[in-house]
Amino acid sequence: MKRTRLGGTLVATLLLGCAVDASLEGKRCPCADGWDCDLARNVCERKTCDPKVRVASLEPSWATAHSIHWQWQASGAEEDFLRYELWLAESRADLVARSGTARRIDEAQNPEVGHWNMPGTGDRVTSAITRGLTAAGAGGAGASPEYWAQVVVVDVAGCVSESNVIAGRTDPEPVDTIELFKDTLLPGSVLLPAVLAEHETRAGRELQYPAFDDNDEEDGCKPEAGKATCGQPLKVSGFVVDVDDDDPASGLARISNGTFPDAYLSARVRIAAPIPAVFAGLWLTVGTCTESDYQHYKLTGFVIPDGDTWVDLEVPLAALRGEHSKAQLEFDDLDRQAGGSPVCGFAVEGQWHKESLVRIDDVALRF
Repeated sequence: MKRTRLGGTLVATLLLGCAVDASLEGKRCPCADGWDCDLARNVCERKTCDPKVRVASLEPSWATAHSIHWQWQASGAEEDFLRYELWLAESRADLVARSGTARRIDEAQNPEVGHWNMPGTGDRVTSAITRGLTAAGAGGAGASPEYWAQVVVVDVAGCVSESNVIAGRTDPEPVDTIELFKDTLLPGSVLLPAVLAEHETRAGRELQYPAFDDNDEEDGCKPEAGKATCGQPLKVSGFVVDVDDDDPASGLARISNGTFPDAYLSARVRIAAPIPAVFAGLWLTVGTCTESDYQHYKLTGFVIPDGDTWVDLEVPLAALRGEHSKAQLEFDDLDRQAGGSPVCGFAVEGQWHKESLVRIDDVALRF
C-alpha cells in the first residue's frame, strides 16, 4: 500500500481551519461571524447565545430638570420576552463596569419595563422615563451632569441583547414657577369627575380621587366587562392664567419665548392601588375653558407606579401635543400678543384600578 505523508504546513492549515481564532477576542467591532459586538465596550466577544428578542437605537428624546425620556427600538415576539433592564450611570466607565454610580432600573421603579406590550393593549413598550435626576448646574456653576444609559432585553432562555450606550443631559433647575394648584384651587376652578375633591392633610391641601366611590351614572369609573381599570382624566378647569410676558410691569413670573424651550408642566401624584396606572398622561388646557374655546395639549403613554409613594411627573411644554390636531404646543399658542390664549386647566389621566385612591398636589409650570 502506498502511503501519502501530509506535509507539516498542510496539517497546520487543516487544524487552524477547525480552531477558534482566539486572537479575535477583545478586538474592536465590527466582528466576524460567530462573534458579537459588546456595544458598551466596542469589542468582540464569542457568541454564546442567540437572543430571540433584540433592542437597538437607544436615544434620549426629551429632558426636564429632573427627568429624561429614553426611547429605543425592539424586535422579536412577545412569547420570547422575559424583561427589560434600563441601566443608568453618571459616567460611561461606571455604566460599562456596572459599578460606582451605575444602577439598574427594573419593574419596581418603572413597571413598564416588565412588559413587551403595554398591559391591556398591543402597543409595544419602547420607552421609559428616568425620574429624580440632578438638574444641570446643580453641582456648581456650569455643571451639566451626563447620564449614561443602556437598555438590556432578556428572552425566556436567558439570552441577552444590549442596546448602544448613549448619554443624556438634564435641563437647568427652573428659576420661576406659575402655580396651578398648591394647597388651594385657583378662582373659577371646576373639578371633574364629581368625586375629585380637595382634602386637608397634615402636609396641606391636596386633590384626591377615590375611584372606588366614582359611581356617577354618566362619568363614573366603570371598567369594561372582565377588566378592573377605567380610563378617567382627573380635570381641573375654569381658571384663567396668563403665562406669557406681555406685562413685565406686573412683577409676576411669566414664560417668554426664551424660557419656553426649557419650561415644563409638573405634578406630584401618589397612587394607592393594586396595580400601576398605565396610559398615564399630563394635560394642559389652553383657552378660556368655555364650551368652544379650549384646546387640550397632552403627553400620554407613560406609567405611574403604584405603591402609595409620591411620584414627581415632569413633561416639557414643547413635548405636549394637541388632543385632536396633534400639533406641538408652541410659545405663540400662549403669547397673547401673537393671538395666543391663557391657560385654563390641567389634568392627570390614567387607567386607574377601580380600587384606586389617586392623590394630586403641587401642579405648576416651571421655567
